[in-house]
Amino acid sequence: MPLIVGEIIDFLESEIPSKYACKWDNVGLLIGSRKQIVNKIMLAVDATNDVVDQAIKENVDMLITHHPIIFSEIKKITDEDFIGKKVIDLISNNIAVYAIHTNLDACKLTHRVSELLNISGEALEIIDKEHNIGFGKVGNLEKSVLLGEYVEFVKSRLRVNEVKVFGQLDKSISKVAMSQGSGGSMIQYAIKEKADLLITGDIDHHEGIDALQQDLAIIDAGHFETEKFCVDIFHEMLHKNFENRIEIIVACESSPYKFI
Repeated sequence: MPLIVGEIIDFLESEIPSKYACKWDNVGLLIGSRKQIVNKIMLAVDATNDVVDQAIKENVDMLITHHPIIFSEIKKITDEDFIGKKVIDLISNNIAVYAIHTNLDACKLTHRVSELLNISGEALEIIDKEHNIGFGKVGNLEKSVLLGEYVEFVKSRLRVNEVKVFGQLDKSISKVAMSQGSGGSMIQYAIKEKADLLITGDIDHHEGIDALQQDLAIIDAGHFETEKFCVDIFHEMLHKNFENRIEIIVACESSPYKFI
């Protein structure tokens, strides 16, 4: 029996319930029909123009992304708008698009990144206390280290060449908080938990200064760099559950910004 979009969605929903997505988020099936037959899936962090072109070229039937292709309200869909054009191109090529964003963060991505960084403990912002589900993680290191030493560890584990650091490199670090993606809103939770360091992305000048004034160091490792592991999670889940029923490919992506 052919695999259809609805069957894939039902499986993903059972593993990563949309109820855990933030109210402002836009997750789920954003383009296409649940009845559409799926033989080939592409996985990506973002549905950029390049990723959409790859999906069309590869003749995929479904594109699963972390960040939603449609985020804000759209009042018209035309090829004069860059989002509208992507939507039209995807529909014209019969490609369904499904997004798993903040619900993935809460259910699986936070756990994956915190494991990479050897951070075990409680959720930083708890949304389901019974199951310890939430955004970010905070915990004590096995032994205190200097911030400069831990920076090199983070770069190695996240496979990045450079990070932005707020704080003195000789600061002693024993309690670490992390929240992948854009983490400015998580500073308050890290301070509440008396963390010495927050690892995250997208921290601006003023957020960094405010954190330092409250004795919180920050490693900004980048939004894309801290969330790129979502693709591995998607691949593992789909491969394990559907095995040889579908072909799964990963989009060729890289960070949209560079340090020069």
